[in-house]
Amino acid sequence: MAITEVTICNSALAKIGAQRILSLNDNSEAARVCKEQYEKGRDELLISHPWNFAITRAPLSAHPTPPLFDWGAQFLLPSDCLRVVGTDIDTLQGKWHVEGRYLMANTDSISIKYIRRVVDASQFTPTFAELLSTKLAADICFSLVQSVQLKAALYEEYERKLRPARSFDAQESMGDRVYADNWLHSR
Repeated sequence: MAITEVTICNSALAKIGAQRILSLNDNSEAARVCKEQYEKGRDELLISHPWNFAITRAPLSAHPTPPLFDWGAQFLLPSDCLRVVGTDIDTLQGKWHVEGRYLMANTDSISIKYIRRVVDASQFTPTFAELLSTKLAADICFSLVQSVQLKAALYEEYERKLRPARSFDAQESMGDRVYADNWLHSR
């Protein structure tokens, strides 16, 4: 089955024992609450970890107006940027800092690696979709079934699922390697 906003919301609704929906625009309380909470929950979960499906890279051009002080240039971040996770400048030589929707740096050009806002649910991994449905269930639980105990249990389930989901996602790369050099061997 394809992953969609509606399948994620219906999974969340099933977790709390609520009536399922056909669309986020249905004329029902369940659809209204899901529509209200879905984007917020999705973006919070995307920001929480550099999920492989949400990582992208982009070159940035310097804004014509430099910052007033401290930095040589400012670069407007892409509109879908949720969080910058790295740049192409050497971190030992070049520093950078995000202020509002701008990245500040002392360079003429820069490329960034960032977490993008993924709105097409079909791009989510099954693990991410399940995690999002659990988070959404916890977020909408009290509005629909008024159960503090169920809400607490769902947040606990979400926290329990979060660590392995991040771990599985991180295993899709070689990871950073640390090599010993002469300084390290001198000990």
